Amino acid sequence: MATLMEFSGHPFVHALGWTLIHFLWQGTLAALVLWLVLGSLGGRSSQARYGAACFALALMVAMPLFTFARLAFEDYKTQNEFRQSAIAINVEMMLQVGIGELAAPWPIRIAAALDRSVPWLLVAWFAGAIFFVARLNCGLTVARRLKVTGTQAPPHELQGLFDDLKRRMRVVRTVKCSTPGGFRCRRSSVGCVRSF
Repeated sequence: MATLMEFSGHPFVHALGWTLIHFLWQGTLAALVLWLVLGSLGGRSSQARYGAACFALALMVAMPLFTFARLAFEDYKTQNEFRQSAIAINVEMMLQVGIGELAAPWPIRIAAALDRSVPWLLVAWFAGAIFFVARLNCGLTVARRLKVTGTQAPPHELQGLFDDLKRRMRVVRTVKCSTPGGFRCRRSSVGCVRSF
C-alpha cells in the first residue's frame, strides 16, 4: 500500500491517472460530435463519413496525448517549485479547522477525492487492459487451432457445387474450399449445407 502511494506521487503517474479521467469526457465529446456530423451528412458520400470517422479517431488518440503532456508538465513544474521553496515545519505547530468555517466547494471536493483515487484507478485500468489482452490472445489461439484442426476437405458433392459456382461466376484464381468438422451436405429447398 505504501509503495503504491509512493509510486502515485510521481508526476507522470499522477498525470496519467488524470489523463484517463479527462479522456472520459473528451472521448464522449468527440463521439457526440461525430454522431452529430454523421447525422448531418445523412446519405452523402461514404468518403465524407469515413473521413469524419477517421478524424474523430485521430482526435481520440491526440487528445489524451496532449492532456498527458500538459498535466505532466504542470505536475513536474509544481513539484520542482515545492522542492525549491521548502518550508520548515515546527513540531509544535498544529493546524485547526473551525467548526463554523465553510466547506470547500463541491468541484474541489470531487477533485480531491479523485486525486486520492488515482492510484486505484490506474491499477484497475491496467488490470482491465491485461485481462482483455489475455482474452484476445485466448480467442486468437482458439481460432488458429480451429483453422488448423477443425477444418477438413469438403465432401465431393459440396466440392462439385463449389466448382460449378466458381465456373458460373467466372472465377479464375484458385480458391480453397474447406468445411468445419460438423457440417455435411444435404439437399434442401434453401441450400446445400446444413449443420447437425
